[in-house]
Amino acid sequence: MQVECKFFATIKMELGRGSFCLETQGEFLTVLELLKILDQKFPNSILKNLVHDEGHIHIIPGAIILLNGKNILLMEKLHTHVHHGDELVLFPPVGGG
Repeated sequence: MQVECKFFATIKMELGRGSFCLETQGEFLTVLELLKILDQKFPNSILKNLVHDEGHIHIIPGAIILLNGKNILLMEKLHTHVHHGDELVLFPPVGGG
């Protein structure tokens, strides 16, 4: 399976790249499983901070994760299935006014 991962803002700056083509085994993964694989590919990066575990795993406030242009919060959140050819877009929380 191949998934195009796109990074923006501080994620892009920290990783030094705007995208990464992730190749993995299987027909599909969940967004959470994909984030864990990305965390292994880019250890000690900001990617680790996109999800938080306080008894249950959730996306940290302000972070945006899109799958094929649709916010995963409107789907099955971190349990949304990712298939071959999908595009995952990651935005870290941003502030400003």
